[in-house]
Amino acid sequence: GRAIAIEETANPPNPHLLATYYNNLGLLYDNSHHYREALSSYKKALAVIEKLQPINHQLLATCCSNIGAAYHEMGQTAEELP
Repeated sequence: GRAIAIEETANPPNPHLLATYYNNLGLLYDNSHHYREALSSYKKALAVIEKLQPINHQLLATCCSNIGAAYHEMGQTAEELP
């Protein structure tokens, strides 16, 4: 929420912080069993991470793992993924 809104309007925004905030928000949703919202936050984090130069591989791996876990919690298998 609020931290994301503040960071998005910062001049210039810090993409590492923004990706971390989105990922952390996803974790909150995940822990509350709101997996669709978690997945949305993780995907926003991933979009930010993919634009980083150089890419933060640790953050990328964490985010991808969280996306996979959210799909798993929703009962989706690899064959069903987009």
